[in-house]
Amino acid sequence: VYFLKSAHSSQYLGVTPEGNVDTTTTRKAWQQWVVYPADNAAGATDLNQGVEVVITSRAHSGLQLMANSGSSTVFAARQADPQPFRWTVKTNIVTLPTLCSIQHVATNKFLTSATESSNENGVVSVSTTPHQWQLMAVEGEQEVYYIRSVGLNQYLGAVPSGAVDTTPVNLGWQEWRVEKVEPLVDGQVKVLLWSATHSGMQVALVGGSVQGVINPPQSTEWILVP
Repeated sequence: VYFLKSAHSSQYLGVTPEGNVDTTTTRKAWQQWVVYPADNAAGATDLNQGVEVVITSRAHSGLQLMANSGSSTVFAARQADPQPFRWTVKTNIVTLPTLCSIQHVATNKFLTSATESSNENGVVSVSTTPHQWQLMAVEGEQEVYYIRSVGLNQYLGAVPSGAVDTTPVNLGWQEWRVEKVEPLVDGQVKVLLWSATHSGMQVALVGGSVQGVINPPQSTEWILVP
């Protein structure tokens, strides 16, 4: 079962019971799709490049994603033909840089951290000067990382109140889910930084201050710059 998210608009594909297909900014149950190989309808599998699949709505049983080639219309319907409608999935694997600066899209400023003493937690802010960070994969998790300040040897973290800092140890609340939004030139990747501990919290820039915000009114995008 998958959400199908547009990499261009950051919206999610959904369908109504009547079969009308659109995309919306929300991610609800009716945007869940069952994707399985066309030649193996019995079960799902990893989507390898070039595999032909069938896409059906999980919420509205029997509705299958289809297209009218004559009018370029996408819709969902119950397939009368015994042959299901096939789509070809081609994976677009985006690799995150291990060492990078983290640039705020709206202001072009860089996420940074500084401290007066190695025994103190780092104060996180934004600056016009790049600051190097290291993404360290959390073992046993997918797309979850510790984000380490290379210069301070401290780890980015957030508390439930939304305060963001860096600390010398990498504890549970320093785990971040890095959501890939769009690959850019020269190995850069546009991302969203979600706390893996505090549900719905993103790293955001609010009035010039770096904060962890629960369900921000708009997505706060950052660019990982190798």
